[in-house]
Amino acid sequence: MPRRWIMVSRTETLLVAAALVSSLPCNAAQDASHDGRSTSAQSTGVDLVPVGIVPSATEPPKVFVFVQNRGERVVRGSFDVELWLDDQLLGRQRVDESVPARGQHSVKLLFMRPGTMATGLHNFMLKVDSGDTVRETNERNNVEISSVWFDDSGTQAPRPAQGRR
Repeated sequence: MPRRWIMVSRTETLLVAAALVSSLPCNAAQDASHDGRSTSAQSTGVDLVPVGIVPSATEPPKVFVFVQNRGERVVRGSFDVELWLDDQLLGRQRVDESVPARGQHSVKLLFMRPGTMATGLHNFMLKVDSGDTVRETNERNNVEISSVWFDDSGTQAPRPAQGRR
């Protein structure tokens, strides 16, 4: 029997994604600095952040990722987004659209993932502005890591995010 990833259902996958994105703070001052300090200079620029990694329950196997700009200014230049799985690059996509300020909109991207996976814990790593082409108020919050357990029974259970770097 082939190994498959199964998220509970397509509806629940989309609900998890919507809940994840809508529950995030939209105030750049709240997340402007990794050490908790906020300055007016930090909160008046652009701040691109990864806000979700959601494996899909549908075939073909895919992963949705979400990116927001929590800064006070609109992102007008293009930037790259990378998705890694267990230290292997799954793909890189260029975002050419304007991204509104203050987390008002999430950019949704689609990446393909392998159809079969070895049993065990697998780590997705989402890198936003991987080429450092956008000048940001906080360059230290551009990476999110999320772990997913996969086993021979075909079950997939997302684990809490391991953190942002």
